[in-house]
Amino acid sequence: MAGTCWYCNKQAAVPESSTEIQLHRGTAERTFSVPACPACEQVVVRANLWSLFPGLIGLLVAVGAGIFAGVRVADLADRSLTELSSGAAGWGTFFGVALITGFAGLAVSKVLLRRAGLASKHSLWNGPRHPELRKLQREGWKTGPVPTEKPSTSPGYLTSKSCGRCGRTVPLASHAGDRCPHCGARWSYERASVQP
Repeated sequence: MAGTCWYCNKQAAVPESSTEIQLHRGTAERTFSVPACPACEQVVVRANLWSLFPGLIGLLVAVGAGIFAGVRVADLADRSLTELSSGAAGWGTFFGVALITGFAGLAVSKVLLRRAGLASKHSLWNGPRHPELRKLQREGWKTGPVPTEKPSTSPGYLTSKSCGRCGRTVPLASHAGDRCPHCGARWSYERASVQP
């Protein structure tokens, strides 16, 4: 892959650092590549890790803190209020620690992106904000592979679909308006024949 890094517009893009995003629309699939240099890739990876790991660590700490707070309050509380107060203290501590660490991780990741000048080009939730990728998404392309449906083997249910032109089996997610992945025919309607 030749060209410049999309993030910084300065360094040369390297194939190993570029982000490959798998897209699908109906039964069609394609890959979109966002060219990146090693330095920008490192910033994006760090920011994504900072948005994820503190929340997970916070969750583990929150479980421990919640249990400790619940046990400690149960030891100190009046016997008639023991269950109520220990439960409230435990859950309150649990959610408090989890929220604080999760927000701290998001804040650090956003600071990393801002310092590198990438905040406007990368979203922690949606990935790269590349204009060509956004255009494809507006045209109906979705991220990820074509969803697969598990067919039911019960009588009276649709278990396979085939192209009316070439007769080959196509994914169950295929619908009118899609193209056959084998012969390229565009389907204008669906005809169902359910086997009892």
